[in-house]
Amino acid sequence: MDPNQVWSDLARAIERDDWDEATELAEMLVDWIERQGFPPTITGNTAFDRIVTAATAKAVAAWETA
Repeated sequence: MDPNQVWSDLARAIERDDWDEATELAEMLVDWIERQGFPPTITGNTAFDRIVTAATAKAVAAWETA
C-alpha cells in the first residue's frame, strides 16, 4: 500500500463529501499504521506523521454521517 496515495485519496474523498470512501480509506490507514507500516509524509517528521495519521484516520473512520 502507498500511504501517501491513500492519504491524498482520503483528503479528496472528504472534500467531495464522500464519507463511504473516506471511511474505507481511513480504515485502511488505521490498519496500516497499527501494523507498523510507515506513515504518509505530512510534516517530514515520521513519528509525528504517524500520530497525525492515526488520529485523523481513526476520527474519520468513526465519523457519524447520518
